Amino acid sequence: MLMPPLPDETMRQRTPREVVFVLDTSGSMAGTSIRAAKSALKNALRRLDWQDHFNIVLFNSETTAYAPGARRASRGAIEEAVRWVNRISADGGTELLKGLQRAIETRDRGAQRLRQMVFITDGAIRDHESLFQAIDTDLGDDRLFTVGIGNAPNTHLMTEMAHHGGGTSTYIAEPGDVAQKMGSLLRQLESPALTNLTMDLPVGADILPRRLPDLYAGEPLMAFMKLDAMPHQIRIQGQRNGQSWEQSLALPEPAQQAGIAQAWAREKLRHWQRKQARGADRELVREASLRLALAHRLVSPYTSLVAVDKTSARVREAMLERYNIEGELPHGMRDPAIRLARTATPAQLLLMIAGGLLLLAAILWMLSRRRS
Repeated sequence: MLMPPLPDETMRQRTPREVVFVLDTSGSMAGTSIRAAKSALKNALRRLDWQDHFNIVLFNSETTAYAPGARRASRGAIEEAVRWVNRISADGGTELLKGLQRAIETRDRGAQRLRQMVFITDGAIRDHESLFQAIDTDLGDDRLFTVGIGNAPNTHLMTEMAHHGGGTSTYIAEPGDVAQKMGSLLRQLESPALTNLTMDLPVGADILPRRLPDLYAGEPLMAFMKLDAMPHQIRIQGQRNGQSWEQSLALPEPAQQAGIAQAWAREKLRHWQRKQARGADRELVREASLRLALAHRLVSPYTSLVAVDKTSARVREAMLERYNIEGELPHGMRDPAIRLARTATPAQLLLMIAGGLLLLAAILWMLSRRRS
């Protein structure tokens, strides 16, 4: 574990930033979620410094950008953007991949700024693999932070997007939590301490996470390693306010401690699941995960801990009764927000048409009999 250096008099200059807010406006966000998301976005815009640049991308079945490229966060531009946000409504499908691609397309490739993308969504999608592949191939040096809105966000998707994008994930369940939680996230984004971190390790070292995240004020770097031999020190390199930074970290003598191996193994299990989400062979992932989980006695998608309780739950002679329990929507989500695919046939209309045709056929048959 390494703590970043504290600010000093020589490092007062802020890292130039470009913040892109990507907002989900699909039908599943209707109601409480879109109101909370708009409130969070307006709070975020008003916190921007005049030196910052920003943009906003909306996505549902289609995508819309506030501006073709990043705009400087002047007071006039911020208030204009707030009025634009006030007109946002939620409808349509959830094409999160399109939203990500549109946000990447608005990048000013010539600008030397730390680009931070903030995704605000309930994450109601299933196609994770193509999304993670797009993050791997197209995100580049951009950082991706996710904000899960509402009472039923896809927390797995939110966490994994942030992991793949070198950022963090935030969850906001109640509208009253917006100011506090968004404030914490934005304070973090405003204070990057160390970026582009790398670590010099002996050959064959297995380190997790493979991509070291940026560090922000008051936030430690934590990494798990499996080494054949303990080096005396580790050299860590990165950038601090655009300038090269380097520090050598002396390592203590190794000592046997309970839980260290299990902590590394849990991270390794997550690593294998992430490999599968990116298209790795399922059988290869299964075999590697099984060996790891059994060796360290961990719960995984292929192993579990089973407790058997032989106490009877009911008297054997008691009669069983069956009840149908209606499914309920998450708190704050309305019925019209759920747009199911209209693939069923209009059965009632077809039955009426069929009945009418049969009646017409009977009349024609009777008329033909009279004529004959």
